Amino acid sequence: MLRSIIEKLTRKCSPLALQKYLQQLILLAKVKQLEELTLKTIRSMPIDYNIEDSTLCKKGLEQGVEKALTDIAKRCLAQGKSHEETALITGLTIEQVKAIDEKK
Repeated sequence: MLRSIIEKLTRKCSPLALQKYLQQLILLAKVKQLEELTLKTIRSMPIDYNIEDSTLCKKGLEQGVEKALTDIAKRCLAQGKSHEETALITGLTIEQVKAIDEKK
């Protein structure tokens, strides 16, 4: 069934529309706890779909980078570095570093 849906999308959609619909299919599969099967099926088919270009993947990467920078800033502050030094090390603004420091 899943393969049939993807084949139909591949035949009838432009590459941009296909990417959009595959992202929606992956999201729906995640809700139904079928994400792994869906991704496996997509990868096994001869279609050009780069999961790294998906909005969900990019958002996840951004959140990961943000968390890593926050963790680094917390360690810098715990070691006694100033807000300015921490901002230079992490690339965060001084205001962002101050906000992190206030949440400790």
